[in-house]
Amino acid sequence: MVVAHSARFRMRDWVREATYRPVGRGAVEGSVLQVDVDGCRLAEIHADAHISRRDPDEEADPASRYMLSLQLAGTMSLATDDRHIDLRPGELGVYHSSRRAEVIGRTGHRSLCLIVPEAALGVPRRRVLAAEGVRIPADRGLVPALVPLLRALPGVLPRVPAAQALRALRSVGDMLAAVLQTEADLRTGGPVDPRRDLLDRMLWHIDRHAGDPGLDVARLAAAHFVSVRHVHDLFREVGETPAGRIRSRRIEGACRDLTDPAFDDLPVAAVGVRWGFASPARFTRTFAASTGTTPAAYRRDRRDVGRAADSGG
Repeated sequence: MVVAHSARFRMRDWVREATYRPVGRGAVEGSVLQVDVDGCRLAEIHADAHISRRDPDEEADPASRYMLSLQLAGTMSLATDDRHIDLRPGELGVYHSSRRAEVIGRTGHRSLCLIVPEAALGVPRRRVLAAEGVRIPADRGLVPALVPLLRALPGVLPRVPAAQALRALRSVGDMLAAVLQTEADLRTGGPVDPRRDLLDRMLWHIDRHAGDPGLDVARLAAAHFVSVRHVHDLFREVGETPAGRIRSRRIEGACRDLTDPAFDDLPVAAVGVRWGFASPARFTRTFAASTGTTPAAYRRDRRDVGRAADSGG
C-alpha cells in the first residue's frame, strides 16, 4: 500500500518517535513529502535549524529498522551513541533503531530519510555494524547510483501502482545492503574471518537456491564441504537455524509472487512449487505458520489493498 503525505508542518507535530527543539526561539517550521510503502518510509524534509533526539525502539516494538539520511542541501550532524558525523550534500549516514540518535539540522537543512525494516535488507546486522553511524562519501561504491534514485522516488512513488512502488523500494533496499556491506568491509579490512566468510557464502547459496525443493541442511553442508553439525554451529552463532533460514527465504519469495501482478494468473499451488514446497498442503501449512494467514487469503487481501491505494480509496 502506498500512502503519500505532503504538507507544511511544525516539527514537533510530525514525527512522534523523536523529540525536537528549535535552535533559537519559536517552533521549527518546514515541509515534508512522505511516502509509506509496506513498512518502509521515505521522506524528503525541508526544515529550519533544529535539534532532534530519538530514543531506541522499545522492546515492545519488535520491528528492527535502519534509518538512512541522505543530505540534499545544507549540513547536518548525526550522533549515535559513541559516534558523531557531519554530513554534506550527497553523503549518507545510517543508524539502527536500537541506537539513541541526535540530529542537528542547520539553516537551509534539506534531507531525505529512508526507514527500512532490517529483515528487508537480508544482511545480518553483525555484517554491517561497522557502517553504522559513519559518514559514507558521495563517491563510494554504489552511492553515486543510489543517490539519484533516492532523490527521484518521493515524487514518483505516489504516482505508480502499489506493486511497482514496492518493487522499487525492494531494489533500493538491495542497493542499500550492498552499500552498507561494502562500507563495513572497508572499515574492518574485509571479511577475513573464515567462519564469517563461510556463513556469508551459505546465506548467499540459500538466497540463490531457495526455490530448489531439494535444498536442505544436508545439501547446504555438502555444497560447502562441511558437516551438518558445522552448519548448525555457524548459524547458532547468529541466532538462526539453517532450516529456518531456508524456510523464511521461501516464504519471502512466495509473498513477493503472491503480490506481484505479473503472477496474477499463476495458481497459489504453483507459487508454492516455484519456492520449493513439495505439496499445496505443506505450502499452506508453512505459510500460515509464518504469516498467520493462508497464501490465498494473503493474495486476496493484498490485491484489495493495492486496488484501494491505486484508486485513491
